[in-house]
Amino acid sequence: MTTVSSSNQQDLAWMLDQIKGLHGVSYVLVLSSDGLAIAQCTELDKNTADSISAAAAGYCSIGKALGQFGGGPMRQCMGEYENAVIFVTSVAENSLLVVQCTHDADISVVAGAMESMAPNMAKHLASKARTGGSGGAALSFGTAGQS
Repeated sequence: MTTVSSSNQQDLAWMLDQIKGLHGVSYVLVLSSDGLAIAQCTELDKNTADSISAAAAGYCSIGKALGQFGGGPMRQCMGEYENAVIFVTSVAENSLLVVQCTHDADISVVAGAMESMAPNMAKHLASKARTGGSGGAALSFGTAGQS
């Protein structure tokens, strides 16, 4: 279950808005690895954030499964689409950061901002893996910046 205080949500939103302010970034959000939206940039509505969160958790689950065939622990998922590039990376145990940007964004700047903000975001997150009979295993993979 994910727990984030309202002051931590405000701090997270501020950090997400810093990334959102980069050229070409369309949206930014943090989710639990089981697909629940924790915080999103101020321009992203809650319903859209919930839908993106569910899809991003599924996307990372597939990436984690593929890593079991010699790739090792997954650090980041990246998908290139016709109109966008999407990054999903771990920011804390059982918490993920999602950033979508356009093709004219400087990918290295966006990735650098994600990596530099991850430790600060982790301080504001308290997410425990769900246990019990409610379904599959929690998604977890290497935290951003780890080698």
